[in-house]
Amino acid sequence: MNDNKIVLECENKLKDIFCQLEEIALYNQEKVLNAFKKNQIALRHFAGTTGYGYGDEGRDKLNCLFADIFNTESAICSPNIVSGTHAISLSLYGILRPGNTVLSVCGQPYDTLLDIIYADGVGSLKDYGVKFNSIPLLNGKIDLSTVKKSLSENMPDMIYIQRSRGYEWRDPICIQ
Repeated sequence: MNDNKIVLECENKLKDIFCQLEEIALYNQEKVLNAFKKNQIALRHFAGTTGYGYGDEGRDKLNCLFADIFNTESAICSPNIVSGTHAISLSLYGILRPGNTVLSVCGQPYDTLLDIIYADGVGSLKDYGVKFNSIPLLNGKIDLSTVKKSLSENMPDMIYIQRSRGYEWRDPICIQ
């Protein structure tokens, strides 16, 4: 069998899957184009700025654009946020204050967050007096009875829920 025939057979077998992917791509393209129209994105929004962010219309529009595309209340989109760990740590540092307590109801957070939360002498949340407690998953699910008990005994300032498995060998937590 020649290579062209093999490729054509494979493409034919995958035709339905390619059709579904094409529909998804077209749907998402329309969603993005509609968000550009709704937010009236213009050439001026792509102009450089001083870097201070004051009156940065392009940055503000980009945040609104992402919020519309992903159907969220608001969004922060920045080339200065370089990873998911960076985004999560920024959120934790921005919300939590000395003396606050966090309860993770899904076990320990990502390995990459452990120094940000627990390390000594590096500007971690622990260094700033933030306490971080965690309840392990029970058979891959949130242990609701232990969570309820913990909440009745110590009311935390924040509940941390990490759906993604990170580097653990478990299924992600279902949104339900």
